[in-house]
Amino acid sequence: MALAQRPASRFFAAFYRWSQQHTQPCAVSSAYSRSIPLSLLHARKYHATRVQRQQHQIQVQSEATEQHIIETPDEEVTSANKPPEDKDGATPHEPEHVRTDAETMRNDVRNLMRKVPSSVAVVTVASIDAALKKNVPMGVAVSSLSTVSMDPPTISFNIKHPSKTLDAIRAAKGLFRVHFPAADRGGASMVEAFCRGNHPDAYANRRKRLRIYVPGLDPHRDKLRATTSNAPQIFEPSVRAAMECTLTHEFQVGDHVILVASVDDIESTTSNIRTILYVDGVYMQPDGTQVTAHLKDAIAIKDGWSAYDYPLIPGEAQRRDYLNRLKEMVRKDPALLQGRRDVLRELDRSLPISPGAWGISLAQVADEVRQASGLISQLPAALELSSPLSDFYGRLSPSDRAKIYERAENFVKEDERFLALNFRVFLQNLGVSPSSIGLLPSDIMSALREAGLVGAYEPREGNSSSDSRNYNAEYLEQVEHRIRDHLAAVGYDVAVKTRFSDVVVSLGEQQTLSSYFIRARNRLVTEASPLLFTSPNIDISGHVSLEESRVIMRRAIEFLHNGNERRNKVIDTIEVLRRIGVHPAITGFNVEFFLGKLKHVQDSTRQSRHVPDRIGNMLRPLFSNSVTWANLEKRVKNFVRRTPARAMSWSNRDKLAAMGFVWDATLEVPLSEKKQPLNQGHILETLVAKELKNLYGKSTQELNEAIARYLKEQYNFDVNPASTQASAIDALTRSSDAEMQDAMLVSRNVDVLANKRSHLSFQGDQAAPASTSTQRGAGLRIRYRDHGSQIQTGDEGPTSKQQGANVEKAWTSYSLMGGRR
Repeated sequence: MALAQRPASRFFAAFYRWSQQHTQPCAVSSAYSRSIPLSLLHARKYHATRVQRQQHQIQVQSEATEQHIIETPDEEVTSANKPPEDKDGATPHEPEHVRTDAETMRNDVRNLMRKVPSSVAVVTVASIDAALKKNVPMGVAVSSLSTVSMDPPTISFNIKHPSKTLDAIRAAKGLFRVHFPAADRGGASMVEAFCRGNHPDAYANRRKRLRIYVPGLDPHRDKLRATTSNAPQIFEPSVRAAMECTLTHEFQVGDHVILVASVDDIESTTSNIRTILYVDGVYMQPDGTQVTAHLKDAIAIKDGWSAYDYPLIPGEAQRRDYLNRLKEMVRKDPALLQGRRDVLRELDRSLPISPGAWGISLAQVADEVRQASGLISQLPAALELSSPLSDFYGRLSPSDRAKIYERAENFVKEDERFLALNFRVFLQNLGVSPSSIGLLPSDIMSALREAGLVGAYEPREGNSSSDSRNYNAEYLEQVEHRIRDHLAAVGYDVAVKTRFSDVVVSLGEQQTLSSYFIRARNRLVTEASPLLFTSPNIDISGHVSLEESRVIMRRAIEFLHNGNERRNKVIDTIEVLRRIGVHPAITGFNVEFFLGKLKHVQDSTRQSRHVPDRIGNMLRPLFSNSVTWANLEKRVKNFVRRTPARAMSWSNRDKLAAMGFVWDATLEVPLSEKKQPLNQGHILETLVAKELKNLYGKSTQELNEAIARYLKEQYNFDVNPASTQASAIDALTRSSDAEMQDAMLVSRNVDVLANKRSHLSFQGDQAAPASTSTQRGAGLRIRYRDHGSQIQTGDEGPTSKQQGANVEKAWTSYSLMGGRR
């Protein structure tokens, strides 16, 4: 229940509405006024009596006689720039330049205030989640907290409306707790944990990342620790101080609510450590040193649902489900239904996956719901007939690009003025999501030049434009070339670490212009340093297949979860892909969704020891744990036929992943309970060699030569038959049963110590034996030892029916991540 509003509060609320509707412009231009100090000049002055000091205790008043301070969503505060309606109810048409000036003013104020340092605090409040049915660490980070008075101690801060935290404060009778983070990495991480909304994943992440006590879960601890507010308490070394507060006033101003509260108690852990500041999008110490959080939390969902719950390779069904969920969000939230851009941007930031990444226009979704509710469309005329779902989105394939270029040519042939449109509007009319990854203005302009529809490229001369209406394809192409040249000049190491907005500003362009290129950053960076992103550094590029997608997953998981996990997770995505041999501009695989889902799993898992199991569950639809002999043969054959070059160059780990196996997958052996690991012995190599031998002579001359060279170097096998090589050829053409028997025997050949414990020494992906004996087959050399007596293989067969039966094998199992399990 909201707190009752006092007479003084009602006065200030009414005063604010009146001031918005009765702005009296005043120009001060006389010589006398120019001589007056700027601090004494006011375009408008008001006089009001001083409000007497309020009583410390809140007086509870009846809702029937008191007006609520918070306006209903339908009551919109009239802007000072909006003309009042006339007596007949008609509103004069607002000139276009007035709207543009208002937007410019907002942008100028926003850009200025970004440069002004502000304090940062974390507000927590007691709350029971309706879905989870338990107390949760509800809270929010604010950057507007300040003192109002010292007698009595009073503070104020702003919260955007609507807000779950604000609702919880009202429900808690105005009681809450304020934490002040220190100016260090721990403080920045604490703030980050409360910057991504309030939902089950965020609660789990806060419990995992922070030492936080939530009252209501343990009655015994509550007796010892609970405070008057009963709010969650953060017990981190980076907490400089904490306050227990009680809400006394609320003032709604625009889309925010100003909260004023009395300070009931204060707890200080240190006396000489300054608190953290926030300026220009980064955390800083008071001396100007930048502070980086340990980990950025990228999990934010609505109503306990996350788009990362979708499968690893989402399709059209998942996209439409996402669309329907967004419509439901808009339908239930009056603020979203209004279609205001700032509110929609806030929703976009709060979602784990931007709707634009899946070709969904949030503005058009909101407008479609508005029209279904009987409200008037707010979209520009150029977009009124467009669909919320784009035809082309994400990492555009070569065929997608060809269709886009064809559409652009048809539009320009019909009306060349089409090119004068803002580039985002231009793309939306083509059915392309402006959030598509890797699409640059020069791509479309080059296609139009080839069709003879535009002239040759000319570098732009003169100052940059601050009007977004001038950001058409031609203008952005000129900026694109300047960005690429700059990135090439500074070098890859600097380019990959520099904020893209800083790059744009350094070129003399408006910071907002960076939003047109941020989705193509992977291409601009790689094209500026081409030598780093070619063979042999990169072996997966272009439009990737399903097999290559599986290998990318395997390599990424191994890289991110081996070694220093915290360090690896803050490495730029471009650099992560480069280190695992993948070109950052690949298409055919949604890298962003996969990496985001990985981080979502890690951040939403309370105990790190459970992370491998959850990742395994995530991969299960694409990777098998076991396989029959017939199915293994089929997969190997398909893999070799589709990607013979990969079969000869990739490691066994990559081969198994490409065929859809986890690293410790096993072969089901008929009439035996014991399964044979595919990563041991030479089962995989034997089958791959057989398929390569069968493929020889049926491909191009270049591929035939590569196969012959590979078999010769790896197995000393000559694809050209000779009498001295009859046994080798015979091995590659034997029946599946014979091959399986030999492969099973090979997989049993392990070194056994005196205590009967198996021992394998590894060199890369292959077991390295201590002594060798030649196995009949494709030149494979195998070693084995059983308490000094050898188990014979080859033509003679096993010397005993008990071969290996008395050997206790302790297989060391490896997961797909490459770690021991």
